[in-house]
Amino acid sequence: MFVERDENGQVKGLYACLQPGYAEEELADDHPDVVAYRQALEDAKNAPPPKTELEKRLEALETLLEQKAVLVKGEVDAQVASIDLTPMEEVKP
Repeated sequence: MFVERDENGQVKGLYACLQPGYAEEELADDHPDVVAYRQALEDAKNAPPPKTELEKRLEALETLLEQKAVLVKGEVDAQVASIDLTPMEEVKP
């Protein structure tokens, strides 16, 4: 396995064959750098995609609406509690 490294020495590419000028270092398949690179690729493949700006704004709006709903419910509960619920006299025709 031939590896390409970035400016920090981290593996950034794996090749089956020598790539003159950029992937000339040969490592075993079970070398820790090769294993770590493959794991990072697998992790990236399984990670959810990053949220778009629209998704972030929709989540913020949803949170705001949930907070407002709690406030409204509290106001309704307070109004209901203030209503006189004593039984009324039966009205006869």
